[in-house]
Amino acid sequence: MIDATRATVNGTVLVALGEGLAIGIGYFVAGVPNTLIFVIFTTAFAMIPFGAWVAFTVATIVTISEGGSGIAAAAVLLWAQSSCLPATISSGRRW
Repeated sequence: MIDATRATVNGTVLVALGEGLAIGIGYFVAGVPNTLIFVIFTTAFAMIPFGAWVAFTVATIVTISEGGSGIAAAAVLLWAQSSCLPATISSGRRW
C-alpha cells in the first residue's frame, strides 16, 4: 500500500513537471507576460485534476488583457489542449 501511494504521488509530480515545462515553452513562444510565474502556477495546478486548464486559461486572459496578441493567446490554448495534455495523460507506462 505504501509503495502504491508513493508511486502515485511520484507519477503525479512527474506529470505535473512535464506539463509545466511543455506548456511553459508555449507561454514563452506566445509571449505571455510573467512567463516564469505562470510556469510555476501551471506546474502546481497540474497536480490537481483539470488544474492546468485553469492555469493556462488565466494565462490566456492575462495575455489578452495586457495588450498581447489574441492569436498568441489562442495559440497557448491550442498548444496546451491539443498536444501537451493528451500526450502526458496517455503516456502511462510501467517504469
